[in-house]
Amino acid sequence: MLGKVIKYNRRNDNIKSKYITLKDNAYAYSQSSLSFVLRNSLVEEGERIYYFDVFITVENIKYKLKIALFDSDFDNLKGFKYGTPISECYFIEPDFHLTVLHFGDEDLVVYVNIDSGLRYANVATESGIAIKLNVTKDKFDHFINQLLSINDAY
Repeated sequence: MLGKVIKYNRRNDNIKSKYITLKDNAYAYSQSSLSFVLRNSLVEEGERIYYFDVFITVENIKYKLKIALFDSDFDNLKGFKYGTPISECYFIEPDFHLTVLHFGDEDLVVYVNIDSGLRYANVATESGIAIKLNVTKDKFDHFINQLLSINDAY
């Protein structure tokens, strides 16, 4: 299933299919990555909602979750700024967020955090898995810009 190109729904045929992935700098050895695949987009109560399959991989483990991102989530991403030394990327969906540690000019550590309590029992527990990705600032910026391009296309 990973690596398969997914086409956008028919009304957006002018947009190229995207499989948006952020890979660890040592991906050849760690097999650690975060990938978004847009499954659907629709307007509900005046706000566009983007439905994604999110794949988190580390070593031989592949974890899949489904999330919805809203226009306001994309607005937050557009305003993202690197803090010293920590920045957070939160979304309306509370069971998934990113923690970004900024080291020097180019080195970042991105933690992909998933709340298992919300995923399985609808109770916020702040416990669950966190996958660490060592990436460059350029790679992370490119990843965010690819996500933002989906919102800009609508």
